[in-house]
Amino acid sequence: TMFRSFSLFFILFWGLSTCSPSMTTTNISPKKYCEPGDAFSPSLATVTLAGQVIFESKNKEYYFDLPSSNWQCEKFQSPTVNKFKSTNAQDLKRSLRKKDISREDILIARTEMSSRENFQAFVSSKCASEGLPYLFEVSAPRDQQIYGCQINPQITSALMWKRTNSSQDIELAYLPFYQPFVDRILKN
Repeated sequence: TMFRSFSLFFILFWGLSTCSPSMTTTNISPKKYCEPGDAFSPSLATVTLAGQVIFESKNKEYYFDLPSSNWQCEKFQSPTVNKFKSTNAQDLKRSLRKKDISREDILIARTEMSSRENFQAFVSSKCASEGLPYLFEVSAPRDQQIYGCQINPQITSALMWKRTNSSQDIELAYLPFYQPFVDRILKN
């Protein structure tokens, strides 16, 4: 009788489970899962040579790939070129939110260099010190020199430097992402 009760229970259970609606799974995009919410406040942002920014808090990490302008689920193995803490890390995260860039987004800063210094060497040194080692020159009018620097050539933005031959002033133009880099450059 015990065997008969168990068999009846098993048949009843099996019958109910086959008649019940199948379990549905939600279609959660892995990309959305890899992107931090607005509440995430990083305490550290590590920028790598591959162009990945690793945002960290006490118990979470998120990865943003600058060349593709997308959040990634995996951490790349690449040397670190710079680290930014607290407010600067949060500023970097906020600067990545906007996809459409307009002219109003471009920030301008000014600095000076000694008249004895070579402009290209000056820019190269300042950029390399902040982890922006890829230097390139842009065609400019005869009385101007324009250089750009970035983490690597796959990144679609750069920190731009312009100097007019008759002046020691240097104009920097950049997107908000570069603000922590510029702050450090201008301090040194």
